[in-house]
Amino acid sequence: MKRKNSDIKIDEILKYLRRTMENYTYISDDTWESLVQISKIKMIKKNDCPCRFGDTARDLMFVVKGLLRAYILDEQGHEYNKNFF
Repeated sequence: MKRKNSDIKIDEILKYLRRTMENYTYISDDTWESLVQISKIKMIKKNDCPCRFGDTARDLMFVVKGLLRAYILDEQGHEYNKNFF
């Protein structure tokens, strides 16, 4: 991931992500740097769908701010919440 020293927000997001991941397991500095090099930060606007029904999930998402809702639709178009992240 390309970062500028002046881009504090990205550094804050990465620190938060690392702290969260290390609640589950230790991550070496080399492993962390490898992960950062292949990572992209993507902002998702309200009401955008990062993944559609039938799509194969190929990404890992980490919610820094806001709420992400997973839901399904029945044949009549009614929404049923599955998860909130």
